[in-house]
Amino acid sequence: MTIVLSLGTNLRNRLDNLHSAVAALKKILSNVKASFIYENEALLPSGAPSSWNIPYYNMVIMGDTQLDPLALLKAIKQIERDLGRTPADHWAPRIIDIDIIFYNQLILNKEELIIPHKEACNRPFVMIPLYQLAPSFKHPVLQSTIESIIGNFKQYVGTFKRTIPFEPKIMGVLNITKNSFSDGGKFFHIDQAINQALKILDEGAYILDIGAQSTNVGVNHAAKFTEKQKIKPELSWQEELENLTPVLKAITDELTRQGKKIKLSIDSFYPEVFKHLLDKYPISIINDVSGAGDDKMVDIAAATGLKYVLMHSIEVPTRINKLINFDVDPVNQLMFWTTEKVEYLTSRGVSPDKIIFDPGIGFDKSPSQCLYIMRNLHIFKEMGLQILLGHSRKFFMNSFLMLPPSERDLETAVISAQMSRNADYIRVHNVEATMRAIVAHNAVTD
Repeated sequence: MTIVLSLGTNLRNRLDNLHSAVAALKKILSNVKASFIYENEALLPSGAPSSWNIPYYNMVIMGDTQLDPLALLKAIKQIERDLGRTPADHWAPRIIDIDIIFYNQLILNKEELIIPHKEACNRPFVMIPLYQLAPSFKHPVLQSTIESIIGNFKQYVGTFKRTIPFEPKIMGVLNITKNSFSDGGKFFHIDQAINQALKILDEGAYILDIGAQSTNVGVNHAAKFTEKQKIKPELSWQEELENLTPVLKAITDELTRQGKKIKLSIDSFYPEVFKHLLDKYPISIINDVSGAGDDKMVDIAAATGLKYVLMHSIEVPTRINKLINFDVDPVNQLMFWTTEKVEYLTSRGVSPDKIIFDPGIGFDKSPSQCLYIMRNLHIFKEMGLQILLGHSRKFFMNSFLMLPPSERDLETAVISAQMSRNADYIRVHNVEATMRAIVAHNAVTD
């Protein structure tokens, strides 16, 4: 039977709540389709406490089930409990709320369950996501399609604050360095970093990627190094940690004060940095731009079970005069390299489902090689790994754009949208522009 469920959340990490709920629902449903995520103000009764006025993330999923309606309801309630929902007032904020809206064309009126949901047509946060998935779905009581019920959309104008794609997951970049190629020094001070982190979270990023060291030293200073000379990182691990710690503390303290949570990724090639941070902050991803170049870093990933970003690079920091072979297909080179690295990672205890492959756009590759890799990103899915694309404002854009990195967000967003079907994570500086581009692209390509 085809069913329609609505999901809503307005506490803690709203995006993670929805992703966790959909993952759990996929265990009892098949052929699941997910709508975009829509942010809207809380629907509250008169006299509700002001503390309840927290914006919601809402979405709809469709799928097939072999469970009868009451068994499905029981399974859903268990998922809500497993995700942390506790008994509360009907209109109170909640970690997750899952409602059965339609059960095929069934009409059911029982004390514990009414199908179709009696308020569905009065809730834009149900009707608009459902319209996106199935405009021709027929309401079993009204005998009208969702499209005809909605009409000309005038009643929904201004209903939503923003629309967020359910997939891919967006990783927002926060550089707290003085010489980042794209925004060096802009967020180096704690107040600036906090404001940018909150902005990235508010705009709908699934994860915040924080780095305190530029990996671009070789590009900026390539003329100073010969082919055989090793480029030294600008900061030692102690200096990098000294920059990261106050920012991480300030961000997590502020989010705790606001009752919010966010997943954190740390962009570093120093295992010592992770050893000092992992027990103190909610780090979910080890973003290792060294390409598994340090056994100690790999062992940390294996011991913690965190997701591990395996980024292709020859040398970090990178330099423009040391590139991958021009005589061999760059995709084949990366596939061979990644196969060997995955074998190494798994041999040291890293689970394959925790490995996220990043082709390293802008690292040790010419603009033409970067473009070729992105055009063929789908091939990397054959490895069975999750894919992260970090192309934002990168050097390869010089081949078609004569603007400084800070002015490349439009082009980044367009490429993000084009790549969104083949990437599980997209790492960008401008989250809002990327969200809008992906939503528009997916709306016309679904």
